[in-house]
Amino acid sequence: MSRKDRPSRSEAMDAPRPERTSTARPQVANGGFRVLGLVRWSTREHARAEAHRVAQARDPSGAGGSTGALPVAPESRGCGDAAPPRRLVAATAHATGWQLLAAFACTHLVFAVWPVIDLRASALFFDGAGFPLARSEALHLLRHAIWAGAVVVALGSLAAWVAWIALGSRARVAPRALAYPAALAVLGPGLLVNGLLKEHWGRARPADIREFGGADPFTPPFQMAGPCSGNCSFVSGEGAGAVALALGLGALTTSGRARMGLAAAAVLASALRVATGRHYLSDVVFGAFLMVFAALLLHRAMRIGPARRTLTRENLVHDLGLLAAPLRRR
Repeated sequence: MSRKDRPSRSEAMDAPRPERTSTARPQVANGGFRVLGLVRWSTREHARAEAHRVAQARDPSGAGGSTGALPVAPESRGCGDAAPPRRLVAATAHATGWQLLAAFACTHLVFAVWPVIDLRASALFFDGAGFPLARSEALHLLRHAIWAGAVVVALGSLAAWVAWIALGSRARVAPRALAYPAALAVLGPGLLVNGLLKEHWGRARPADIREFGGADPFTPPFQMAGPCSGNCSFVSGEGAGAVALALGLGALTTSGRARMGLAAAAVLASALRVATGRHYLSDVVFGAFLMVFAALLLHRAMRIGPARRTLTRENLVHDLGLLAAPLRRR
């Protein structure tokens, strides 16, 4: 095109411009998908690198069949084999602690505003002359069976901890995992409940107050001044022991049925104490709260989460074989 045939600048400005097709949105969308893909890839690569680091820490020589390639991330093997990140576990424990504190505060407010709830709950099992379920031999046997089970588990946990400590570095199961039920029994029902609260709180039991044929006055759950001088009502020792049994063993098992059975035993033991006139409803409720707080504290202090992952059938069989070796030689 010659210079004469070219349009002038004014004509070029006045000429209709062709419609432009916008490609900004597809580019942004494609860029967004690329970013998401990059995030997924980096997360997957980070998980693989973390799994490789853990494998190298367990087997520095690489004799376990490692070829130098990064292993598949544990998350891809199933949710039961993957260990949650420490930050996630810490955040979950932090949130759980605040939720428990909020639940405790709300429950305390309910019993503080309406202390008559304790009297109404105990009155359901009062026949005008006493608490008839307190004279049931079958319920006495059930009560003693649950309490004896809690004691046996605590002693067995202590014995297992001593035995695994004796194995030393040969043990595959972390001894602190086996000691958790015993530690919870000592701290919860032993120290906090029977050693601190029941001996000094002074709350009379339901069967001993005037509303149910006794001579002592009724006191709300958080009023320390009371007529009882020892082994008082607040909080329930046997209820706390059953809850500690359920929490201690429940933390070491992954069986949903076992945990449901332990929870049912704890609820049954606590309900029996109310039905027989030995404790108020608030005694067993706040005893359970106290055990949950103690369990969370010990779970974090003893690092039961990592220790629980060593409690597998293969590791138990290996360690039991080491314990039984001296007996075979005889």
